[in-house]
Amino acid sequence: MKKTEKTNANGSGDPHAIPNMMQPNLKMATGMLTPMLSANIAMLNWNAKYCEKLAQGYKQWFDFVGHRIEEEATLAANMQSVKDPKEVAQVYSSFVERAAKDYQTELSELTKLTGELSSDATDALQNMSSSPDVGATMGE
Repeated sequence: MKKTEKTNANGSGDPHAIPNMMQPNLKMATGMLTPMLSANIAMLNWNAKYCEKLAQGYKQWFDFVGHRIEEEATLAANMQSVKDPKEVAQVYSSFVERAAKDYQTELSELTKLTGELSSDATDALQNMSSSPDVGATMGE
């Protein structure tokens, strides 16, 4: 007696073979993943810039606070050497004037840094929306 072979949807005699219509399609998978990969790359680039700017901002702030603490110590030392109320007013007035200038400069610099972060975020979003598809770059 002759044994008859059964075939599945893809014409194979293997009962465990995946039918052709269900086999992975690299082009389709690439097309589906491309926007997500492009978005991830853009976000990773922005995150790197963000972390650099954030570290720069923290360093700048800690340097500023260290400078202001030194100024406070100088004020205390200067106050110990004053002899009359007029000198107290002069030393303290000078201290407050320098502090106001320092804070104004620092806030200006931190505002500039915040603007750069915002600009970087906008650039990342624009790059994400205008990045070419991987399929197009692969010549498909």
